[in-house]
This record gives sequence, C-alpha cells and structure tokens, in this order.
Amino acid sequence: MAVSPALLEAQATGILTGRVTDRASGQPINGARVTLAGNAEIGANSDGDGRYFMRGVPAGSQTVRALRIGYRPESQPITVKGNDTLRVNLSLSVSAVDLAQIVVTGTGGAVEKRKIGASIGTMDVSAQQELMPVNNFTSVLSGKMTGVRSVGVGGGVGGAQDLRVRGIASFSLNQRPVVYIDGVRVDSRGTEWTTSTGMAATACCSFSGGTSADRLSDLNPNDIERVEVLKGAAAATLYGSEATNGVIQVFTKKGRGEGPIQWNLGLGSGFNRMRENLPTKLFPRFKGPDGFQALDANGLIESGPFNAVDISAQGGTAKSTFFVSALGSKEVGSIQPNDQVKGNLRANITFVPNSKWTVDVKTAYTRNVVNELQAGNNWTALLGNAMNGNPRNATAAKPYGEAWVPVADIATMETKSDADRWTGGLTLAYAMRSNFTHRLIFGTDVVNEQKSRFFPYAGAFGPAGVTNGQRNIGLRNYRTTTVDYLSTLNYNLPFGITSVLSFGGQGFWESQRLNIAVGNNFPGPGVSTVAAGAVTNGGEAFTETINIGLLAQNRFAWDDRLFVTVGARMDGNSAFGKDFGFQQYPKVDMSYDLSKHERFIPDVVSALRIRSAMGRAGKMPGPFDSFQSFAATPVFKDVPGIVPLNPGNLDLRPEVTTEKELGFEIGLFSDRLGIEASRYHSVTRDAIVNRPYAPSQGFNQAQRVNIGALENRGWEATIKYLVISTPTFDWSTNFNLDGNKNLVTDLGGVTLAGTAVKVGYPVQGVWGQRPNGYSVVSTGTTCGGQPMQSWGCPTTTRTASQEYFGSPLPAFNGSYSQTLRYKSLTLYGLVSMERGAWFNNGDRPYRIRQGGADEYLAALGPSGERTFQADSINQWSSILTHFDKRDNVRLREVSLTWQVPEELSKWFGIQRTTMSLAGSNLMWWDGCNCVDPNMNWAGADSFTINSGFLAQPAARQFRLQIRTRF
Repeated sequence: MAVSPALLEAQATGILTGRVTDRASGQPINGARVTLAGNAEIGANSDGDGRYFMRGVPAGSQTVRALRIGYRPESQPITVKGNDTLRVNLSLSVSAVDLAQIVVTGTGGAVEKRKIGASIGTMDVSAQQELMPVNNFTSVLSGKMTGVRSVGVGGGVGGAQDLRVRGIASFSLNQRPVVYIDGVRVDSRGTEWTTSTGMAATACCSFSGGTSADRLSDLNPNDIERVEVLKGAAAATLYGSEATNGVIQVFTKKGRGEGPIQWNLGLGSGFNRMRENLPTKLFPRFKGPDGFQALDANGLIESGPFNAVDISAQGGTAKSTFFVSALGSKEVGSIQPNDQVKGNLRANITFVPNSKWTVDVKTAYTRNVVNELQAGNNWTALLGNAMNGNPRNATAAKPYGEAWVPVADIATMETKSDADRWTGGLTLAYAMRSNFTHRLIFGTDVVNEQKSRFFPYAGAFGPAGVTNGQRNIGLRNYRTTTVDYLSTLNYNLPFGITSVLSFGGQGFWESQRLNIAVGNNFPGPGVSTVAAGAVTNGGEAFTETINIGLLAQNRFAWDDRLFVTVGARMDGNSAFGKDFGFQQYPKVDMSYDLSKHERFIPDVVSALRIRSAMGRAGKMPGPFDSFQSFAATPVFKDVPGIVPLNPGNLDLRPEVTTEKELGFEIGLFSDRLGIEASRYHSVTRDAIVNRPYAPSQGFNQAQRVNIGALENRGWEATIKYLVISTPTFDWSTNFNLDGNKNLVTDLGGVTLAGTAVKVGYPVQGVWGQRPNGYSVVSTGTTCGGQPMQSWGCPTTTRTASQEYFGSPLPAFNGSYSQTLRYKSLTLYGLVSMERGAWFNNGDRPYRIRQGGADEYLAALGPSGERTFQADSINQWSSILTHFDKRDNVRLREVSLTWQVPEELSKWFGIQRTTMSLAGSNLMWWDGCNCVDPNMNWAGADSFTINSGFLAQPAARQFRLQIRTRF
C-alpha cells in the first residue's frame, strides 16, 4: 500500500528552537512561555539566555506565540517541515497592560486574564529578583500589589508580618489568606501557638512577646517563579469555605528542554541595622542614686550580619525536565541575641511519557532555626525594659533604670523555634482528547516545630513570675493533605459561542497537635531541664479539620471579545454544626474586550476592557467551635471532676461573604501607559459572635453563633507608564493606590464588652478617653503622684467615657516606584504611603509615668529638677493614654544593579551576571511620636492591630547580591 509524501509529512513532527529577547534592549528574556496558538499543550520556557527548545511540533502551517509578564505577547506565522528543525527568534515589547497573561483562576484552570471578570493580582518574582534581592516571601508583596497588605510589624529576624487582603472580614477568625504552593495547601501560620495549650498561667507570658516565627519565612524566594493573589470572594469562590480573605497561589520554577544544564548561583551578603531613633538619647544626662551614669538604649543597636548562598540547576531531555535548588543562609538581628539559620532543598521534575500524559513531581525540604527575640508585650521585652526605664534609677545591674527585668539578664535567656518542613506534590494531567483534559493534584505539607525557652537560675526574672529559673519545651506537629481533581471540556455552541466547562472536586485534611512541658524553680545554677524544676506542668491541644467540596464552572465566549463565566462550589466541613449540612457558593463574572472594536476605538487606545464579578466565599469556624465541651479539674486536691466549657452550637455554619466588583483596564499609546481600576463592595453575613451564656445555664464560655454582619467598601488603581524604552535607556514608573472602609453592621442584638466590635464602627476600632479641660490647681499636696510644687498642679481632665478615634488600618495606601536603566546600570526605588489609621500609643505615656522618655526628660531643668512643663506632661500621661495616627511615608526599597559586560563574563567562563547594592525599610517620616508607626505588639495576629505596646521596630536591611549563570 503506497502512502503519499504529503500525508507522511503531515503526520511527522518537527523541532522549533530560537531565542526570546527584549525588543528595545536586545537582552534575553528568561521565563517567557513559547507555545503554538490553539495548542497550549505544546510549549517551552526560555532559559536565562532567552533560548527555548520545543519538540513534537506538528508539521504544516502554525503560529508560534511568546508570553511573559510585563510584555506584549508576540505571534509569528511559521511553516514546519516534518523531521526538520526551524529556528524562530521572537522579540517582545515591554507593556504596561497584561491582559494576555495566563493566570490560574481558583481551581478552574488556566486562562487569559482578559477573559475573567474578577480581580487577580500577579507578581513576577523572578523579574523582581533581578531588581531587588528578595530574602523573604512576604516582603516580595510589600507595596507592590493593590489591596494586599504585607507589612513588617516588629520583632527581630524570622518574625511574622501582617499579611491580609482587602481589610477585615470577621470579628474573630484568622484573616490571613490561605496559601497554595503548586496547588498544595500549606501551613501559613504567623502567630504564637504556645498559649493554645492552656499553659499561659504556668509558663511566663508569650514565648517571645507576641511576634512569633512566621511559617511563610520557611519558603525559599529563589524557587518562586510567580505569585497570583485572588482578591476576595468574587475571585476566590471556587476555593469555598476558606476563601473570604483571598487566596495566594505560589508557582515554583520548572525545568527546561533539551540542551546543556543551566546552573544559577547567587551570593548574598549585608547587614541589618535598626534606625537609631529610640526616645532614650537623653538618658546619659542623668545618674542613678549610686552615681552610675544611665545608658542610652540606642547603644544596643548593632549591625547584624547576613550571608546567603543559593544554587540551582535546570535541564532536561525530550520527555523530562528538572529544576533542583539549594539555599543556605544566616541572618542576625540588629538587637541581639536574635538570628535565623535556614536551609532549603527543592526538586521539581516533569515527565511527559507520551502526548496524552504529563507527570509533575515536586518536593521541598526546609530546616528553619530562629533564635527569637524577647520583644512585644512581655515582662522580658529587651528593648521594652531599656526604653521604659528611669535613668535616675540607673545602677550597674540596671544601667537603663529598667522597670522590670535587667537587660543583661534578658540577654542570657534562650528562646528558639526549630522547624523541619516537607512539602510534596504529585500532579497528573491527562489529555483524553484535544478538547477534554483531566488534572489530579495530590500533596502534603508537614511541619514539625519545637519551641524552647530557658530562664537561667541566676536571673532577676521576678517581675515575670519566674523564681530560680524556668524551662519550657513545646512541640507542634502540623499536617495538611490536599486532593484536587479538575476536568475541562472545550466545545462549540451555535451563534459563534465557544464554551469551556470545568468540573471537579477539592478537599483537604488538616490536623495540628500541640504539646508543652514547663519546669519551674530549679535547685541551683547549671540546671536546664524541665524535669529538674521543683514544679512541673504540661499542656496539650489537638485540632482537626476535614473539608470536601464539589465545583463546576462554565466560561462562555462570543467572538473572542465577550466572556461570561458562571460557577458554583458546595462544601461540607467537619467544623460545621451537625445540623447545618452543606454550604453553597455561587459566582458569575463578565469581561468585555472592547479593543476588538477597532473601528470605534481611537488610535491612541491600544487595549480596553471592562469587567464585573459577583461571588460568594466562606470562612469556616474553629475546628471544635460547634461541639459542646467540658474540662477536667480537681475538686479537692486529687479528686477529679469536670466543669462545662463551650455550650456548642449544632447549627454553626461558616461566615459567608458576598462580593461585588466592577473594573476596567485601558492601554494607551501602544500599551506604554496602562491603567487598571477596581471598585468592590463585600458584605459578610453569618459572622460569628460570642453570645454570653447566663451563669445559671452552667457553661462559663460564650456560645459561638452566626448572628453578625460587616462590610468592606474599597477601590484599587494601578498606573504604569513606560516613559522611554531604547536600546541604551529605559525609564518606567508605577503607581499603586487603594482604599478600604470597614464597618460592623449587625451584632444580632448582642452588646459585646469593650470597644473592639461595635455596630457602626470598624472592627478593632481605636477608642479611648479624650482630654476635655485644663486648669492649674493650687490645692492639695500632690500632682500626678508627685509632691505639689510652688507653681501648683497643671491639670488636664478627661471625658467620662471612651470616644472613637479612628480605624486601626489605613483608609488609603499608596506606593510609587521608578526603574531607570542606562546601558548596564539599573536604578530602582519604591516609596510607600499610609494614611487614615490610628493606634493606642501606650508606650508613650507609660515611659513618661516611669520617669523616662526624652519627651519628658527634655522638659526637666538643667539639673533634672521638675518644671511646670514637666509636671504638665507627667500629669497628662498619668490619666490619659496617647492615641496617635499611623500616617507615614516610607522609603521602602532602593537598589542599584550592574550587569557585568558579556565579554568580561565570558572571560570568567560564566554567562549573564549581575551585581546589586540594595536597601529596604531605609527611612520613614511620620508624626506618631513612636519608634515605628507600623509596630504591632502581637506580630501577625489579625486583631491586635490597634496597639504597638513594647513592640520592637523592624530593622533596615542593606544587601549586596551577585547572581550569575553558567
């Protein structure tokens, strides 16, 4: 039987290779995705030299397309001959609009951004690394994405950041967005867990004062290719009962096709140093009762060294690719003892056995050891003791006139977090037909963390409730397993309508076990075990959550310009009350690409899209909130008994947020100017409220009931302008702006104690007494707790009740960045601004009442004697707390990068090499009468954002980075 040559050629395949470069500068573009139009399964990523290699390209006429975040997509028609190799070079132009970018929308699969109606933020981490050294995952988002707050709130290295999306959407449930890495749900805890064991009464205070180790700091940012953030319920509906706060999706790097293995090496060095603005500079003017001259707490500030080395390799064959990496780093804090030693290993392997199957295996291991700093609202806060002292009480043992524990004794404490972590995932993709695909993800994240703290026998820790030493050992065992299945069917409908149907299911099983042992009162020095304590105690806690969800969505497209998506998810969760059942979450969104109407759009408009979305998402209750519970307690010394605790609620259900969003994107002047804007309104109903139980009913805890409501209204805008782009000079500028207003609208008739949650005001609003009068009192014998002087007592009076000051979170956030490149030099800078937030500046009056603080000491006479002004300051602070604004402008990032000339790199036998000098958190301007307006004493806690008591500010970071390929 004879077969025609034309048929043989049609059945054959060819090879496509080439290089992807920047059209203006001619520089290679790393990580560009090169695919065939209409056949996304066949594709390749460009390497560090811009080269790509693609096998299995069907013979005949094709269109090759290259995509990269921040660039306009480029398409080129080609003709491929069977068993032949075709070289095609592609040049991409920088773009201020990213509508063609491929994003993963919830669990609904990958799609072009222009086809979805909800807001999704994207970050090209690899490109950001070229501009600015990234040492921590959460810092990569700081000031770079609208609606996302990622702010350092204090503590030393390894400490957590406040990470949230679009404000506050609950009265009590954690507000951190859920995090997925390559489709696997992972541990993102950033708060202290030792007090959850019930041992707060026997183990002194928080382990490190509030700012805990952040599990997101376990990640190696050099492994990350890009980050996508699903902002709010409308975008994250398909994630169901944990998506109210948004979803952060992290995608790690992959291997590359055939060719030599590409090695990447990074060397980092530098130091951390706090800004020397502590209000103790006048302390050395004073002496203690024995003549000892007081010390300035600014003298505790040191330059903590940082060193890191990372190496990775990418390579592969026709049917498999790999990416492997390793990182080792040590970072020392500016206030010591405090350091972090971290090691990371990763291996990502992709195997394509045939044209239908693709197998991805990803595994990562981390060892993260943090010697935590004693800071925050703790008796043993190191800076807190130094800054809140009275210099007139200074002694050799207490050189800062410490109010509680000597700084020298605090420095002898040992506080450590030691975590082992393994994250692994398997992804199977099966193309049953060209229009019908299946994907299954199975993955696990396991964290084993040990926390230990040691108070030496000899230390003067009495104010902390520790006599003759204490030892704490805590263990946290966390595991979450994810299963995610998705099928996608493409089909055509009448009238030129195409449809993409996605359906599947997603589930996770999360468990956490906490144990702690405490030993108090050692027999003598040199003893450091729990068992050696005269009094020992133990605590234990366990939680488990299982969630199973079914989902489906259909995206309809007409004429490649109008896109409508409808979808829904239904969840069952072990935390729901027994009598509740399942929760449904519907969604609908629309996107209209008006740039397709070329005849009606002015030439100056190169891209234009309008969009809208509405969707629901949930926030599940605590694992055992719905269960009735009891506690064991001794009745007489050793006679056991039980007492009722939680009354439970069989109808407890998730908090449900419905979000509506409108937005648009416009590109002008061939996409040199891009504007993206959104406006949203989210309403949370069934918010959980702690409704008090009458004591006669037996339970001593409030019942958790779904009777509350709150809302968030906000807006977001991004402006990108590519001012100049030439082979020798580039200049781009970027504005990120957003605003949010949070409001409690209903508490179901319950009046809660305190002011944290009040109808008509934001959650955790800042309340307090205001001054309402002033006079000089000449009667009496004391003034502000001190003997009356001849001038009388300058007296400020206060309101009888607390009054509202403002929101704890900014009503406005803004950032402005500039990037300038001249030949081989690139200068980058980022400035951020926050306005509209207030906080309880409790440190300020506390320091004054203690007899310290430069504000008070400056008002004393030349010999330290009291004056009318000093008495006025002291009396004011003795009856009132200072409430100040957090408004600030911050120089967040600056870097200068030099690309080593290609001739010089080749002389050393290496490829593209860059050297960067960078600094972050360098300077800020504020009027808060505080050390840092972003401070929060409890670190990443979602609901202690209105107080910075005894918190330590985040340090400035200075870095030198060298990156090369070979």
